[in-house]
Amino acid sequence: MTAHAAGTPALRPLDVTVMTRLADGLRCASIAAELGVTTTVRAAIRRVRPRVGADGHVAQVLDLAYRSGNLPLPPRPAAPPPNLTEQQQRLLLQLADGQSYQQISTTDGIGLSTAKLHIRNLRQLLGADSRAHAVHLGWANRHITAGTALPTRPQPPAQPDPADGQPTTTCPPGAPR
Repeated sequence: MTAHAAGTPALRPLDVTVMTRLADGLRCASIAAELGVTTTVRAAIRRVRPRVGADGHVAQVLDLAYRSGNLPLPPRPAAPPPNLTEQQQRLLLQLADGQSYQQISTTDGIGLSTAKLHIRNLRQLLGADSRAHAVHLGWANRHITAGTALPTRPQPPAQPDPADGQPTTTCPPGAPR
């Protein structure tokens, strides 16, 4: 088991291996082939999500695993890190927060295709093969640290409650209201 923040359950050794390989930019099928397993990779991701408090994309799972100490911080690359603009830094943090393309589009007031283009450009700048790999490289290059605050996610739009006609906010099951 890995060292981790107090109150955060430790990850299984296989879970750490899977998360580390995801951080390296490998896809589930490649990890499964490398480890000689099939559905175990997706099962490991499902196991890790609640242990680190994630509810979004695997990029968020990695970010929270680094923040909680369940994954060791990646070493700094030998090459100097790329300089990120303020917009690129914000976008990297939105990825680390597990935000979807649509959430990023809404938050930044841009079209969905523009959000996808910005993410693709950021991944290219970082040399990342995936959103999760971009977050890993953000940690490796110290663009993200444990002290880096994540952005606030956009709230779902208010919807009328059929019972009284008053607007309500849609909450996921079990979420505090």
